[in-house]
Amino acid sequence: MTLGDSDAMELLELAALAVDQPLVWQTPYVTFGDFARVPNWNPLVNDWEAFRLAVKLNLRINVDFDTEDKCVHVFWGERASARETGEPLAATRLAIVRAAAQIGLEKKGKNDGNG
Repeated sequence: MTLGDSDAMELLELAALAVDQPLVWQTPYVTFGDFARVPNWNPLVNDWEAFRLAVKLNLRINVDFDTEDKCVHVFWGERASARETGEPLAATRLAIVRAAAQIGLEKKGKNDGNG
């Protein structure tokens, strides 16, 4: 799945919220929590950054590209948070960011008094 710029930005903002790190866009740098100026922070394209999100959020990742289903599932607790298909590395990064964004959206709802 290809994301438009606004969709990717929203996912990244919510993913940053999930790990309690404010995200401030300052092209070409992004201010992300303790890191003053992170060039192009983007776990949608960077394996290390996606891995770090998964670890910080204690996500469980089930990669299954050898079977007919050919997908990755990301779980947060007992719930399935994201499922993606496609090129294995890109699909895994996207599933991690989508799961993190879902967590961030829930946190935002609680902070706004809606959850």
